[in-house]
Amino acid sequence: MSFRYRNAAAAVVSLIVGVFAIFALASPASATTPDTTTSSGPSRECVDAFGDGYVGFKIDDVNEGHLNGTYTDPSTGFSVTVSNTNSSDHTFDYVSSWPANVIVKGGPDQGELYFPPSSSGTGLHPPVNPNNGTYYGVSHITFCWQPGGPTGPTSPTGPTGPTSPTGPTGPTSPTGPTGPTGQPKLKITKISDNPVVSDGDSVTFTLSVKNEGTAASENTVINDLVPVGLTVNSADSSCTTSGQQVQCVIGSLAAGQTQTFQVHTTATVLTVDTTNDQLTIGKVEQHVSIQAGQTQTAQITCGPDGIMSDGAVRVDSVDQGTGDLNSVEVHKLKSISESTYEATVTNHATGQAQVKLLGVCLPKFTTGGHELLVSAPVTQTVVLNQGVHTVNLTCGAGYTPIAPGLQVTGGRAYVIASAPNGATGRKVTLRIDQNNTTAEVSIRCLSNTTGAVDGGTSELQFTPITRTIQVGAGQTVNEQLTCGDNAKGIVAGWEYDDELVQLGNDPQPKTRVFRIWNPTNHPLNATLYLLCLEARTGTPGGSNSYVNTATVSSSSSQASGAQLSDDASVTVGPQGSSSRSAVAPVGASLTGSSLKIKLSSSAKVKAVVRSNRKFRIGNRHFRKGSVLGKRAHGTVSRTARVKLKRAAVKAIKTGKVRRVKVTITFHGKKKSKALRIKRK
Repeated sequence: MSFRYRNAAAAVVSLIVGVFAIFALASPASATTPDTTTSSGPSRECVDAFGDGYVGFKIDDVNEGHLNGTYTDPSTGFSVTVSNTNSSDHTFDYVSSWPANVIVKGGPDQGELYFPPSSSGTGLHPPVNPNNGTYYGVSHITFCWQPGGPTGPTSPTGPTGPTSPTGPTGPTSPTGPTGPTGQPKLKITKISDNPVVSDGDSVTFTLSVKNEGTAASENTVINDLVPVGLTVNSADSSCTTSGQQVQCVIGSLAAGQTQTFQVHTTATVLTVDTTNDQLTIGKVEQHVSIQAGQTQTAQITCGPDGIMSDGAVRVDSVDQGTGDLNSVEVHKLKSISESTYEATVTNHATGQAQVKLLGVCLPKFTTGGHELLVSAPVTQTVVLNQGVHTVNLTCGAGYTPIAPGLQVTGGRAYVIASAPNGATGRKVTLRIDQNNTTAEVSIRCLSNTTGAVDGGTSELQFTPITRTIQVGAGQTVNEQLTCGDNAKGIVAGWEYDDELVQLGNDPQPKTRVFRIWNPTNHPLNATLYLLCLEARTGTPGGSNSYVNTATVSSSSSQASGAQLSDDASVTVGPQGSSSRSAVAPVGASLTGSSLKIKLSSSAKVKAVVRSNRKFRIGNRHFRKGSVLGKRAHGTVSRTARVKLKRAAVKAIKTGKVRRVKVTITFHGKKKSKALRIKRK
């Protein structure tokens, strides 16, 4: 559902400009002058990330396989040497001629930021890809500094300064760089102590939030909606529980501080209906052309045997030079019957607009003849003045909100949030642009239990999924949520920071694609929702694989690269089916002086690295099986780092050691594997 797109064409223009503006392209042993403009280029990137006064030197079009080398800029004297690049893990080391902050760009985020300024770094990498837990590939690297500041190169000949005895008075202004370091940067991790369990086993989730920024994060709160099938027994005393919802209020989290909480659950096997009772869920769409200045009403329907659970308006284009996507206004998008949505749209452009209506259809009856029961619309009509307002609607116990709708008259509304509010509620947050605007907000309520056939009913099985993302300054992103193998998405939702612009979403049965633009010069956050419905009914029924997602929120603006959500998966089988030796080492790579061990899943483990053969470094002899490094028992997120002995690091770098034996201890059981070390 989408109302009033704010200057979306400008987003396209901005994107095109970003694609065709060619910035400082550096190659080894070549020189590039740092960009000093304020409208685009590396310096714009540095200002957006660290504050005013920064300039940048950018290594662009990175080929990680050939990244190692020295990159020099003769106009300032800045020089940086990149080494130990690992193109598989997307990490690298560097040494620079003077201290600089670093942006490593990869993926949809603004990039991974490294500060305060440093003249060297080890194991730098782009942000983490939430889909697989590994780092994105490096797309470019930007080094940022303030000319004339405490870290800046006022001139390559600066060292002559000490000839003046008054020079020491300079340190009276070491506070110059504090501007870009005044932001928190939260990172949340969620670990299951037992990713493979049997029916009735206990599962403990560990939620940890660290502030990796340089300022306190205020009003910090963790929210964890535990999926049905994992019964919440208790949580740490500082957390509160309500059904499947767990909330841990942290408050102020200082820079460098970490807070950790545990949630204790019991796993249950949810058996599917043996009658093979299924739901056929599909998608419908309709294209609409709207002439200049016209208001048009159109309908989209699932037919008499269908239920439309969600609808959306997507504005695709406006004739060039006649206006932009901001010229198309959606006055109404709501369910007018169980099977039909109606939209009213005005084209304020002087040329034709192309619009698409999209909807998701549920069957009125399951394949076993059970009827899906849907209520009449639950509505609330309010008269609102200019500003931001929230309207809450709710269904009764045993019902799930579907078919969100909105009709606006007398003004315009931007939908900042249209999101679940607990298991039975929905909240809609609107920004109104003029007084005396009337808004009618509506939902329908779908019974979680079907109608009876031959004296028996079936249960609908819902799985809500969510993800919190951060959209970098000036970026346009396409983010999607995808349901599990046996489920399809039936209702989407979102909560955006006010300045974010939604460019529409595409309701596909299994996947929902959200397109979002951040027109500002600072990062903004968005939380996305998708309600998934299992294709089979059950008694109670459902999937035996649960994805548990936790999110962290704060009233403080976050530095780019903040990780505001994380998930942990649990697979539940029949009693006696679980294997606590499910966690195993699957790969190894050298990063600096540590061996990075990839694991088959997140867990609480101990790791030991031993030599796979005898070798000699200098006068030291190592036998086969010699311990090269250990990691104490602790929780890791798919990757365990083991600090190696100095001699072992040298042996690996010189090629004397190419393979090691890694032993992982998980719940008292050990799993060993000889791994080949990836290195440059």
